[in-house]
Amino acid sequence: MTQTGTQTGIKKVSKKRLFAVSLISIALLAFLLWYIGIDSIITVISTADPRYLALALIVEPFILLVRAHRWKLIVANLGYPKLGLKKASLLYLTGLYGGSFTPSKLGDLLRAYLLARDSDSSVRVPAGKAVFSIVLDRVFDVISLITIVLVGVPLFFVGSLADFQYILLIGVIMAGLLIGLSFLLFSERYGEKVINLFATPILKMIGGVFKEKQRDTTSKIFDQFSESVSTFRDKKVFLVGVYLYSLAIWVSTCGQAYLVLAALQPNLPNVLHFITIFPLSMFAALVPVTISGLGTREAAMVVIMSIIGVNAVTAFILSITFAFVSLWIPAICGGIYVTVRSIEKIGE
Repeated sequence: MTQTGTQTGIKKVSKKRLFAVSLISIALLAFLLWYIGIDSIITVISTADPRYLALALIVEPFILLVRAHRWKLIVANLGYPKLGLKKASLLYLTGLYGGSFTPSKLGDLLRAYLLARDSDSSVRVPAGKAVFSIVLDRVFDVISLITIVLVGVPLFFVGSLADFQYILLIGVIMAGLLIGLSFLLFSERYGEKVINLFATPILKMIGGVFKEKQRDTTSKIFDQFSESVSTFRDKKVFLVGVYLYSLAIWVSTCGQAYLVLAALQPNLPNVLHFITIFPLSMFAALVPVTISGLGTREAAMVVIMSIIGVNAVTAFILSITFAFVSLWIPAICGGIYVTVRSIEKIGE
């Protein structure tokens, strides 16, 4: 981190925990390397097709732009339409930078910190509302991933077209229930209870980060967050649109991962089966026991991909390569932006 307030807040919250989860990440990776064998990894890498890897890299900037645009829409509907796509994209990269070395990618909240402290007053968003925009952005990711799994799992049990129609209907109903439950957050009756249960710990942490320079108390940030929830209660059509937008983003992301797999092995599994189970490894990355899911994601990938016939070596390399393409390269770009921004502030 380059901002003094952010450094102090995060150190207070997670210094010892970061050390612990770093050890867990290293231990898991060491075990996987021992289990799989470095020689086997080198063999698969040496035969990889660079053309598919190049395609996966080419696709990444477009996916990032679309993700940034989705976040920009959320911020605009909070009443702050001045955030441009360029600034949103740079802040999104910054969030990836912060999330690349924190459990459950909590460092993604660096986006909120920088948005709330932007030098352009027309872009600046109150801290609680900035945090809400990040939380809602991530909620749509989770809901979309669960929907893909729920709708796709029936494809593994299709015996006939009639079976397909029946089981797909069940998947759609389950996905509908999920969407309905997610909208409880915006219900006037239950929304406040949901916020109190899940959001309070995060907002307390954010309060510790912001109050040093902005004097935003946790209570004030919580009020701003709650106000944002109220703002979106009457935006059901917009929320459905963002949900569909998010589904398209994640289907594209799964397709990008499929390109990486195509580079690693010539015999590919059914693409719909792959898109169905790939999100499960993304959930493993959200478990807050390793740095940005490093180690848990790879272990989950090895187990999950075996369901569709991908061997452990290929699955491990798939996980590392996909993280490199979709997380670490963009995170490096975000780190560069944070560094340049810090240098500019020092020169002012």
